[in-house]
Amino acid sequence: MIIDKTRYRQIFRACKVIDQVPAETSESLAKLILKFKIHEKNGQEKDVDGSIREGVMLWFGCENDCNHYQVYWRHDSKLDGIYAGAQKKVNPGKINNLLDGCAGQGYLPLDPMKSAWRVRSPIDIFDGMHHNLAIHFHDQWYISVFLDGYFVLDVQDKQRLFLSRDFGVRSDNMSWQYELLADMV
Repeated sequence: MIIDKTRYRQIFRACKVIDQVPAETSESLAKLILKFKIHEKNGQEKDVDGSIREGVMLWFGCENDCNHYQVYWRHDSKLDGIYAGAQKKVNPGKINNLLDGCAGQGYLPLDPMKSAWRVRSPIDIFDGMHHNLAIHFHDQWYISVFLDGYFVLDVQDKQRLFLSRDFGVRSDNMSWQYELLADMV
């Protein structure tokens, strides 16, 4: 099912909750697939830690801006390369990046299963081609991550923190076009 199809020319600094798994259904999320094409880098806005990040993120378990899971595929100036990773943002009692001051705080890697929580990407997402970032859910807290169909990460949250069924996207420092698809089981 296609959830959202949009082209953005701005930087998102908050979770754009696109949809949620309906509470009245017994269905659960099986896959989130972000199909995208980056048109150009369009800014050099620094994060609070001073690094410049350019790329895409899928957010799930979105309690709010300050508490959620995320999978990213992006260039990071501090790491000097393109990486894919999975982490959680944990800031109990806070709900808004700007108002509560949780920007850049509370990031923790998800627990690796068969791989690391972050890997260097062999694929250049800024090549003008179409790409896919996919999450396969084994359950709400155990996921596999794929870049253009290639397996890269197997991670989980052993603490099982977030119960929200909301999910969404975020981009940093670029203009892009995307389509977000969700499969339910």
